[in-house]
Order: sequence, then structure tokens, then C-alpha cells
Amino acid sequence: MFRKILALLLLVGLMTAIGCAAAPERVRLVPTPTMPTPSRAPSPMPSPPVDAKTPAITPGATPSTTAAPTPSPSATPEESGTQPPLLERAAKKLDLALEELPCDQLVLAAASGTSCRIYAYERDANGLFVKAMSARGHVGKNGVSNSKREGDLCTPQGCFALGFAFGLGKNPNQDYPFRAITEESYWVDDPSSAHYNQWVEGAEGKDWNSAERLWRAKTAYALAVAVEYNWGKDAVPGKGSAIFLHVGEEATSGCIAMSKEDLAALVRWLDADASPRILIVDEP
Repeated sequence: MFRKILALLLLVGLMTAIGCAAAPERVRLVPTPTMPTPSRAPSPMPSPPVDAKTPAITPGATPSTTAAPTPSPSATPEESGTQPPLLERAAKKLDLALEELPCDQLVLAAASGTSCRIYAYERDANGLFVKAMSARGHVGKNGVSNSKREGDLCTPQGCFALGFAFGLGKNPNQDYPFRAITEESYWVDDPSSAHYNQWVEGAEGKDWNSAERLWRAKTAYALAVAVEYNWGKDAVPGKGSAIFLHVGEEATSGCIAMSKEDLAALVRWLDADASPRILIVDEP
């Protein structure tokens, strides 16, 4: 019996040995973990140079295409606390100090030959004259003279008060003195008359041999402004008369001519309370 058991055990051991030899051992392959290759940090972008004119851009924002504002131009002499240069030179030519002129409105007629540039200035709170308007015009056929005589075709040089406006047309400024021309309106230019260089309405008491019939100059006197040259009680016979700003596009007998539109604009600007004056010179 013992032998049978022993033989059975040997048989079982032999069969086990044979089975192990026939089946190869299974090896479990465990993958070797791959270590991540350390990536190189990207090189930082160089910062752009600081430029005060380059606006900062917020991340994610759309850059603005609006151009940077253009710097304002440098202040003109009038803005920087001085008088207008051309006006200053014109006054200096006549030995006048602008600060001492008894007016708050000043018209400048700067002549070159028979042409002139006309500027209107208004005194500001600081005592400086500021340009209000400008225009082109004409003076006498013989230019500007500081020794004006009757009939010499010259425009007188100097600084004079501006008197009343007058004309055949409508008054463009109801607040400024205006006289309407009639068929009986005369301006006397006879040096021997007691009415020399005066407006006379009607011929009663006539003592002159020469006078301008104002209504006949329908273009020139559609609108005009009297220049108080050789004026009133101080008028010197023969020194010149009837000097006006009037409508015209060519050289005159001694007046200052300008377009009707420009003259109307000037009259609208005039203010009797500002004691307007005109400065007439050869362009300095």
C-alpha cells in the first residue's frame, strides 16, 4: 500500500515537472515611465523703448487708429501780448503810440501805389488791438501824401476820426449815424466857400462855385463813410475835401474805395461809442 502511494506521488511530481517545462514563463512587462523632457522657457520679448508718443495697449484691446492730436501753432503776436506788427509799424511811421489813441476801433489802410490793404481792429480788455476783418481796396490815383492839396488826386496820410455813414441805399447799421442822400445833397469843395468841406442840403444861401452832387455818384455813394480829414472849424481852405470810404473797384480822386460787400460789413461793425478812427499810410 505504501508503495502505491509513493508511486502515485512520484507520478504527480513528474507530471507537474513536465507541465512547467512545456509552458514558458509569462513575464509581465511594466513600461518604464518616460520622464518629461524639461522644456525651455521662451525667451522674453525685448521690451520696446519707452516712447511718450506711443500709447500703452491693454492686452486684448484693439489698438486705436486715431491719430495723435496735432500741436496747436505758436501764438501770433496778438495772442502773445503785443500789438499787431503791421499796425505797430504804421503807427510808428506817424510817431503815434497805439496805447494812447483815443479810440477802441481802428481801421488801417496800408497803401502800395494805388492799391491798399484794409484792416479793422478792436481794442480788447488788455488794451491790445485785435483784427476783426480785412479787405482789399484802392486809394488816390497819385497814391498817399502827407501834404494833401485840393485836386491833387492823393489820399491824405495820417490818423483821422471816422464820421457818419451816408448813401443812396439802405443803412446797414441802425446803431451808427447815417444820412440818406437826396437830390439836394451837396458836398462843397470850393476853398473860398464858408461851407468848404461840408455837406449842404439844398442850394439856398449858395456861396460856392464848386460842389459835388452826391446823388449823381450812384455806384460810389451807394454807401460811404466820411473821413474827418481837414474837418470842421479847423478846416484849412485848399488842403483837401470830401475824403470818404466809398464803394469802388479802382483808384480814386483821393478817397478809399472798396467793394460794396466789404464796406457794408465794415459799417455794420462800426460802433460810435468806440470812437472809430482810420490810420492811412504807405505800407510800412
